[in-house]
Amino acid sequence: MAEAVVTAAIGATVKEIIGAIKTKNPVRENVLQISSNYHEMFKVRVESPELLLIKLNRGGNLKVQLVRSDSALGTAHMEGVFNHLNSKGGKKFARSYRSDKGGFNTRLSADAQDVLVITLEAHHFCSALIGQGSTEMDISVSYC
Repeated sequence: MAEAVVTAAIGATVKEIIGAIKTKNPVRENVLQISSNYHEMFKVRVESPELLLIKLNRGGNLKVQLVRSDSALGTAHMEGVFNHLNSKGGKKFARSYRSDKGGFNTRLSADAQDVLVITLEAHHFCSALIGQGSTEMDISVSYC
């Protein structure tokens, strides 16, 4: 992770979050900084979890949405945990989500240098047996 984005304290918290993901495969880390609205679609394969780390360059009121973007007939659903960390790595807020249970939608107040950490794991009813399939998730962070 880029030192300019992640301090040692935040890095330790992120390692703890990654450690909670039950996988034998490496977790792909996506690290970025934002100071305006952000929207991106992530396609995640079963047994290939991803982590999105977003450092906020400015504070404000935010709306965060995680919504499944492929059809409900897709081969897998997405689940994970949304974490809001302060600049020292302390957890301000954490909540799990599932794309087939309404996804995730919240409003929060953030300070500059806060970090949003989102884990993305694709699963389906026979993931443990086959390990195939994928799903897509739209992630948006909007300043209100």
